[in-house]
Parts: sequence; structure tokens; C-alpha cells
Amino acid sequence: MRPGLSIYVVDVTRDAVADGMRVEVYFLGEHAAKLCSGAVNAAGLVDEPILASDVIVPGEYEVQFHVGEFFRRRGHRLAPIPFLDTVPFRFGIADNGSECQLSMEVSPSSFTIHGKTVTVVA
Repeated sequence: MRPGLSIYVVDVTRDAVADGMRVEVYFLGEHAAKLCSGAVNAAGLVDEPILASDVIVPGEYEVQFHVGEFFRRRGHRLAPIPFLDTVPFRFGIADNGSECQLSMEVSPSSFTIHGKTVTVVA
């Protein structure tokens, strides 16, 4: 385990990782900023070095999952205004030295997000 944030995404329509789904991570609050924009890799993880760095500090965060864009590229016929398009998820990290793990299972019409924090002991 490493301190920081790990994001894992599964496409339940294929029972496979959602490789290629675009994901953006924002730090919220007084010093709000976009931390990164990345894509889910072949292992199902968003592989962005900044997510494993000391930039991930206590505070409130938002992850945006670009679900509609992903399923359109995979050939799904979505409505002009899809049920799920950009799916935001807000969460908090309470202390330094923790790993926050987010796992998303998604289809064009549903999603589930599981999250947990784990204290990393050196």
C-alpha cells in the first residue's frame, strides 16, 4: 500500500475493466484545483503519478467519471441526453499517510462506488 488515492473502474456490461474511461480528480475548498485527468488502464486503475504523491492531503475531493463518453466510444447507443453522462463523486480524506481506495462498477444505466481509507504504516 502507498499513501494517496487509487481509483479502480469495472464495466459490468462486459465484466471487464473500463479501460480508456476518462477520469478527472479535483481538490475542493479554498484552494480548489484540478489535480489530474487520466484514463483507466488495462489493469482497471487510473495510473496518474500525482495520485500517489504528497499532493493528496487531507481535504475534500471530487472525482468525475466520464461514463457517457466511455460507453459511446464502446458502441453503446445512448439517448441524446443519457441517463448517466459525467458522474461526480465527492469524498473526504481526513489525514496524511492514508490511502483512499475508490472502486466503481458501471453500466450505461447504473453505477456503484465503494470507498475506504486505509492507514499506511511505514
